Amino acid sequence: ERPTLGRGGGRSSELGVHEQLQDGEKPHKCSKCEKSFKFRYMLIHHVRIHTGEQPYECDKCMKRFPTSFCLLRHQQSH
Repeated sequence: ERPTLGRGGGRSSELGVHEQLQDGEKPHKCSKCEKSFKFRYMLIHHVRIHTGEQPYECDKCMKRFPTSFCLLRHQQSH
């Protein structure tokens, strides 16, 4: 079992999960296409390619996006 960072911004005496990963290690695997990712959030964003989920919506034109970054990049065009 891998330890995690302590609560309240403090650090536990053990290393966090992100610090334990070896270079190139990608433990988060997509069940649809075999791609792997170092971080869980990257897998979540990737899976949206398969599902078509676009939870972020522009409040000016109602266009939808799969990630908050895509939405922010789009909003700069308004």
